[in-house]
Amino acid sequence: MGKDDFDRRMANDRLDARTATMTRAVALDPVDHRLWLADEYNNRVLGFQLDRQNRLLERKARWVFGQEDFYRARAERSVTGIKIPLALAYDPVDKRLYLGDGWNDRVLIYDVHPDRLSEGGNQKAIVVLGQPDFDTQDPRPLQNRFNFAVDLGNGIASNRLPVGIAIDAERRRAFIS
Repeated sequence: MGKDDFDRRMANDRLDARTATMTRAVALDPVDHRLWLADEYNNRVLGFQLDRQNRLLERKARWVFGQEDFYRARAERSVTGIKIPLALAYDPVDKRLYLGDGWNDRVLIYDVHPDRLSEGGNQKAIVVLGQPDFDTQDPRPLQNRFNFAVDLGNGIASNRLPVGIAIDAERRRAFIS
């Protein structure tokens, strides 16, 4: 998944709905049968529809988060943009996708209810955690801030500063590291 064959591996070889570069995180929606894949170096998250047994229907993504379409890899800080997605978690109760936006030191929450999710790109986050708004990036480690230290090179390809999100669906809590 993310490449056409086992021989291709060059970063950013081609950018479309079938390719990914540096897949760091995945999240599964076992009820509505969807798979979310963080495409780190293309600054996006791809969403794939699965069949009832949670098998991939096609290798082409149906949704993209962080970009206006499947052919761009622009890094942004906005309600629709992201830069270096590092972690994903799915909340099956509220049908929310949690996305750790590494460079922007924030966690974005998307409403991915099937009735409200449109195909394609330009998906808008509904909540931002770790920053005061969608356009601000304050790396100071405060009680209500995150500093994933990606700009220091520690969070990208290392385990020095892991970024992870876990959902406790029973108690309705999210854990972010």
